[in-house]
Amino acid sequence: MDDADIRHVFRKYSAGIMAATFLAHFLQPIMVNDTMNIYYVYLPKLYGWTRAQIAMGLTIGSLIAIPCNFLLATLIMVADARKITTACIVGMGVCTVIIAKTSSYPLFLIAYIINVQCSKGMVLGGLQACASWYISKRGRVLGIVTIACPLASAVYTNGIMRIIEATGSFSMVYTVWGIIIVILGLAFGPLLRRKPEDYDLYPDGIVRSEEELAVLRKAPDSGKWPLSRLFKTKETWFLIIGWSCIFIVMTGFMSIFIPRMIELKVPLPLALNFLTGASLLGIFLSYMWGWIDDRKGPHKASIGLASCYLFMSVAMMLASGGNMALIVIAVIGVASATGGLPNLNPSSIAYVYGRKDFMANLRWIMMIAGAISAPASILFNRIYDTQGNYDSVYTICSIISVVAIISFILIRRTYDPERLALKDTVK
Repeated sequence: MDDADIRHVFRKYSAGIMAATFLAHFLQPIMVNDTMNIYYVYLPKLYGWTRAQIAMGLTIGSLIAIPCNFLLATLIMVADARKITTACIVGMGVCTVIIAKTSSYPLFLIAYIINVQCSKGMVLGGLQACASWYISKRGRVLGIVTIACPLASAVYTNGIMRIIEATGSFSMVYTVWGIIIVILGLAFGPLLRRKPEDYDLYPDGIVRSEEELAVLRKAPDSGKWPLSRLFKTKETWFLIIGWSCIFIVMTGFMSIFIPRMIELKVPLPLALNFLTGASLLGIFLSYMWGWIDDRKGPHKASIGLASCYLFMSVAMMLASGGNMALIVIAVIGVASATGGLPNLNPSSIAYVYGRKDFMANLRWIMMIAGAISAPASILFNRIYDTQGNYDSVYTICSIISVVAIISFILIRRTYDPERLALKDTVK
């Protein structure tokens, strides 16, 4: 292929990869965390379940996701990510219909737990594709596809709750939504591609010189990170600790944001508008974090992200008296958080290890981080059930955010052979 053909083919495959990854990132946060805002409001009224009972699904699902994530990542490494991603999105749609139709708590719990697993699997396929197809442009690409996360938060909770209020039927709205998810999965899941080399292409769609191609061809194959090396590398533990903290704090915001606003006497329509505004701002910030990622490195961008988590935790903690200015500051922090976590998390792991060992090492890091952060939702709601408010939750989140900042500051090195070899030639 000549240069023009290479760019054309790369753009065609890249568009499909980004579309499928965008869909996965649109569905993942709203069907795991954001949907809890809806469940907390409607399910207690419909069936008398407590918040702790509802949160149990997220906690158990997150615990099961620890080994399940590892299994799914391993399958994606050796099998066709398209089939796994499509199956996960379709499975999520089916489980959403079950949740809409059942009044049985055990069945709700099972369906929601499966939803959590599906959300992990469908995202992993897209992340693997993005890590494989991009190096110098990875931050911006992830920044674009993960715009779906704040966009989803902007339209989903507000939109779905308004539709439920207008129709008066939680069951009908969620049934239709589940069917839509199934259709989307069948349409977009098959667009993923494994790696550019399968199509005689190279990362970033760049037409490289013979010298650069030689560098890429000589880069070590995957499998150069045995467990002994992985866990002796200090950056591994900084990633585990930092992202575990971020996951815990994120749960403390997105899954209880609406209940906290109600606790602070913020009218529900205004609280929904706050959430929408934060998410819309997060759309811009998602690309901004990606741009910083490519310019300064994902480890430095992650320091900024964790600092935003600290600011919003402190603001939400001090807003216990209903201080509207602090609530607005917290909402701005939520915007930065939702617009940075989905892209900086995989990008920082790919930065440290490189695209060829990205998924192999991500599965171990995320398994451990998931085990650490899994109890967060049930813990936060137990605190509420015990104390009658969420004040202590945000004190805990403030402390945890500081730990995350320190962990990211200590990440000083990349082991990615392609990034190191091409750093002087890739612009």
